[in-house]
Amino acid sequence: MRPLFGRSEFTKSLRTSSIHLARKLAVTMATDLQRLFDEISSGLDLLQPRQVEIVATHVYRDKVTPLIKEALESYKDRQDSDVEWEAFHARTFGQEIKSDWQSSRYEAAVPEVDRLIKLNGLIIEKHSAVYKQLCRAVLIGLERVYQAAEKIAEGDFEDSVFNFEPQIALNDENDGSTVTLKIAADKYLAENQRDWTVKHYRSQKAKLEHFMAFMGEGCLESGGGVGLEQVSSNDARRYKELLQDTPANASQKYPDLSIQERLHHFQV
Repeated sequence: MRPLFGRSEFTKSLRTSSIHLARKLAVTMATDLQRLFDEISSGLDLLQPRQVEIVATHVYRDKVTPLIKEALESYKDRQDSDVEWEAFHARTFGQEIKSDWQSSRYEAAVPEVDRLIKLNGLIIEKHSAVYKQLCRAVLIGLERVYQAAEKIAEGDFEDSVFNFEPQIALNDENDGSTVTLKIAADKYLAENQRDWTVKHYRSQKAKLEHFMAFMGEGCLESGGGVGLEQVSSNDARRYKELLQDTPANASQKYPDLSIQERLHHFQV
């Protein structure tokens, strides 16, 4: 792909110097994909077609969006020969990729699959069915990328293929458009658990659960379902005031009360 696109990688800036904000934004960008890898890490040994589609869609969006932007910014007074040559290459590469996934040849997908696995901190055996399914999903996504690249080369930026539909959610309870506090908290804890002591991990987990219970008006499960975009500066101020009014030894002073019960106690 490098000769076709003229570069070895694409970078997307999250437009922030804050690592904490960057991590939160990264969570938002990959919610459905993260849920999928969470399920794989929990023992999922076979993907459903909709889960294969999530990976394929991720690959497609991840590579096509910067192509469109670059083409719109750089294309000017193009010659017919240039258009035909680039479109031919995109079409040829796309046919090769399609042949690969139809014939179960996965070499072209391995680097991308290994990158996704590494980013999500997983270990998946290359002979496993899930690994092969991930390879197929990447190849399906790449075939779509080349189909789109052909249209881009021809300057057809308004084609309906570029009307990205929302990603498919992994369950009916969450449509993939909202990152909840629980999803963000679980990802944050999982990312840092290896670098923390058991005591620090438990402390951070308790703090996050306390805030979720606060957002759920005392109900941890309800608070965990609150979307990140629903948390306002006013919520932060109210939570700060609650902490200021709560004794530092509250857990020792009220050992028989749950987080939710202590929360209600000090809110009253």
